[in-house]
Amino acid sequence: MKLAEWMAFFKKKRHIKLFSYAYLVQALDSSPQHVSTQLTRLVQKGVLTKIAKGWYENPFNPASPEEIAMRLRYPAYLSMEYLLSKESILSQRTFTLTVMSLKRRYTFTVKDTKLEYHQLSKPLFFGYKTRNGIHMAEPEKALLDLLYIRGTKSTNNGEENVFSLMDDMYLEELHSQKVQTYLTRFPKRVQHLWNKFQTQQMERKDERETTSK
Repeated sequence: MKLAEWMAFFKKKRHIKLFSYAYLVQALDSSPQHVSTQLTRLVQKGVLTKIAKGWYENPFNPASPEEIAMRLRYPAYLSMEYLLSKESILSQRTFTLTVMSLKRRYTFTVKDTKLEYHQLSKPLFFGYKTRNGIHMAEPEKALLDLLYIRGTKSTNNGEENVFSLMDDMYLEELHSQKVQTYLTRFPKRVQHLWNKFQTQQMERKDERETTSK
C-alpha cells in the first residue's frame, strides 16, 4: 500500500484509536511479513506511532494514556493512588496510572506517562465501573486494592507507607458500608490492616479531645 492508501485506511477507521498488529494483518488481508515491513516504514517516517509491541496508534484519533492502559493488558481497571486522586479522595496529585490486571506486575511508559500494572486474582477482580470505555475502580475498592498491594505485598515499610498515604485522604467521602462489604472478600491480613488503621484513627481522635480539654 502507498502512503495515501494507508492514510485513507486510518481515516476510515478513525473510530479505532489503537490497532493491534493482528487486526491489521486480518483487515488488510495481506501477509504478516508484508504488513510488518509496511508498518516499520510508516513508523520510521513519523506517520505512525508504535505504542508498544504489536500496538499502533491511529494518527487521526490518538488514544489517551488511560485508553492505552486498558488495551495493553486486558482486562484491566484504574485503581489505587491514581483513581483515588482522580476522584479527589487522595489530596495528593499522582501522575502514574496505577492499574489492576489479572496478569503479572508490569511497568510501562507511554507518552511520558508511567503505567504501573499490579496483579489481582480473579476473586479480587471486581468493584469497577466503565466510563467512556475506561474501567475505573469504585473509590472504596481502590482503597482496598491499595491496602492489599501496598500494605501486604510490599516489603519496604508497606504498612507504614500506606497508612501515611491514607492520612492524606478524605475517607469520610467513602461509603463505609461498601468498604466493609468489599473487605469481606479480601484476605484476612487486609481486614487486619483496615481495623488497625481505624483503631489508630480513634486513638488519635481521643488524644486530641483530651488535649483540648
